[in-house]
Amino acid sequence: MPLEVRSGLELGPLGSAIGFGTVADFGAEDPRALAVPAERLPARPRYARAGRAVGGVLGMLARRAVTFGTAALATLRSPATRATVQRGATHGARGTVSTARLTWGVAGWLVTRLVPIGHPLFANEAFRTFWLSRLAVQTSQGALLYGLLIVVADRTDATFFNALFVACSIVPSVVFGLPGGIVVDALPRRPLMVGLNLARFVLVFSLLIREPSLGSIFAATLGIWVIHQFYSPCESAVVAALVPPDRFVAAQALSNLALTLAQLLGLVLLAPVLLKFANPRILFAVIATGFAMAAMLAALLPRLDEHLDPVRRARANRVGLNRPPRSFRTAVTAMSNGWDVVRRDKRAFEALADDMMVGIGMTSLVVIMPIYLERVLGTAKENTVFVFAPAALGLVAGLRVAPLIGRSAGAGRVATVSLMGFALIIGSFGFVERLAWFLEARLYVPLAEVADLAGLSTLVLLSMLLSIPAGFASALVGVTTRSVLLNRTPPAARGQVIATQNLLGNLAALVPTLLTGAIADIVGVEPIAVAVAVVMLGGAFIAHTFYRQPATPDLALGPG
Repeated sequence: MPLEVRSGLELGPLGSAIGFGTVADFGAEDPRALAVPAERLPARPRYARAGRAVGGVLGMLARRAVTFGTAALATLRSPATRATVQRGATHGARGTVSTARLTWGVAGWLVTRLVPIGHPLFANEAFRTFWLSRLAVQTSQGALLYGLLIVVADRTDATFFNALFVACSIVPSVVFGLPGGIVVDALPRRPLMVGLNLARFVLVFSLLIREPSLGSIFAATLGIWVIHQFYSPCESAVVAALVPPDRFVAAQALSNLALTLAQLLGLVLLAPVLLKFANPRILFAVIATGFAMAAMLAALLPRLDEHLDPVRRARANRVGLNRPPRSFRTAVTAMSNGWDVVRRDKRAFEALADDMMVGIGMTSLVVIMPIYLERVLGTAKENTVFVFAPAALGLVAGLRVAPLIGRSAGAGRVATVSLMGFALIIGSFGFVERLAWFLEARLYVPLAEVADLAGLSTLVLLSMLLSIPAGFASALVGVTTRSVLLNRTPPAARGQVIATQNLLGNLAALVPTLLTGAIADIVGVEPIAVAVAVVMLGGAFIAHTFYRQPATPDLALGPG
């Protein structure tokens, strides 16, 4: 989900937040305030009298502190005080131990609920190492992008530069998305992951050498996203190489969970805290350390070269993959191999279409939500994160149950049903007032009473509740569609297929996002929400109904 900087959240210069006065604040000299006439004063450095006055005040405070400390020490030495202190220390120690146990118990419960440490896949050392590497990479990248965005907003007052910053994340996906998949399928993946993380480390380290200019910030943003176009398909293909095909759904759910936790750590905790209490260079140093850790973890992975096996590559060549690009035309043909694989398989095509429709809904929702909060919910734009924070609950729940639901009902079927549910929830935002009336007047749901207890309006409360199933449905679609694509793709083409998925998703979401932002001011945000839901359902209906290509056998499972 793309980031935004709103005018109400601008960050001032970090140095001015310290509150030190300038030297001129102490420069007022009034000779009449002194006992000695001004003409008889000896030549002293500037501010000497002010310094002497300050020293006198500090000396007085020090003497009083010594007197108070002596009296307090005498009181503490009395027998009655010693007994009281011993009893208090005993009870305090017990209370501290109990509080520590309670705190660790609650923290442990949250960790076990958010991170399924006992999951069978975590017993696989290779997958556990990969998961930690992904957590470190995504945490560092999220914190870096947030930090750079805040620095840009702090140095400039024009929204043009914020839009340019967002454009720096879209252009690399269009230019390098498909070439990234080709490189991933042509090179050993473990050295590639290590090299790309080291490239990130060098790029961030360059921001530490000297104060970055505005141009260097945009260059760093472009560099990070260019690296991401090669790293993302490589990372997704590695998941399929580390686990058996029947565990693809569970592995993808855990991989997405690492991304969710990384966003929490990088975007919500690490970057905001360090920017508030430290400075950008400290943040960049921590981020560089994170990329270095990710490179070391990637180096500990086993060999991931099954896609380079001659038998598998020969089989991929039979379906039109891995043809060396001898000219520009053949290079374009090679870059379209991922699309060819998806187009030939009905189930893979449907999964790709479902993922694209959810991407359109998510990006359109991001565009209209700030305006929706002001015009419909009657609250400030800055409350967008607060209103839709409950979506994280549904997201985590969806990631946890996606493997079970995918095995029970089939990953493709779950993706389609979840897409329909997500579209209906998006459309319901266009009728939120009527929906609130229906729930209260017809179903007797006490929304108003609950909203009063929480100090919220009824519409805000209903929007928060709707965001929970929206997050749940989007998580199911993301996990199941990716598992279907991995399961229906031969190892030699997985990088190209994932790159194709990312590229088509960005392209499909770009035009609706621009149209949504242009039309929302004319027709209103509620009709836009309904229109986005109709587009999602219509696109999925066309993809599932008018595509008649028969499904092929599972290429990942078939004989070599």
